Amino acid sequence: LKRALVLAHNAKGYGQAKTCSFAHGFEAEKRINSYPHQFSGGQRQRIVIAIALICYPEILIADEPTTAIDAITQYEILEEFIRIKKSKNTAMLFITHDLGAISKVADRILVMNSGQIVDSGDFEHIRNHSQDPYTRFLIDRRDMPLTGSPG
Repeated sequence: LKRALVLAHNAKGYGQAKTCSFAHGFEAEKRINSYPHQFSGGQRQRIVIAIALICYPEILIADEPTTAIDAITQYEILEEFIRIKKSKNTAMLFITHDLGAISKVADRILVMNSGQIVDSGDFEHIRNHSQDPYTRFLIDRRDMPLTGSPG
């Protein structure tokens, strides 16, 4: 963690990592000398996002930012993206298969299949008017109820 923050310091300012809301919740100041394996997956995800945001980018590109983390952490990260989008006026590009996650954050969604744009619009437009089979698959997967009943 310390090495990553020092690298970010060279770009914009080490002290800002302490105030980044992504860094809260795992005592960044106390864990500055910790190694990645000493953090949970959600904590590592927050750290990476916090480091990216230290430099106040005009655009943030997030590749599968909510993959392989629990639902509560996913919700918290998406809420933070929404807050940043509004307060910092940062453009964001999400690369994901999770339409449910980006439906809360994205103003506009492009669905690509085999390198071609097959659908575009806001989430409600895509949800209600999509004709592309791949897009329908993503929407149906998003709307599938979670079942946890033992077989």
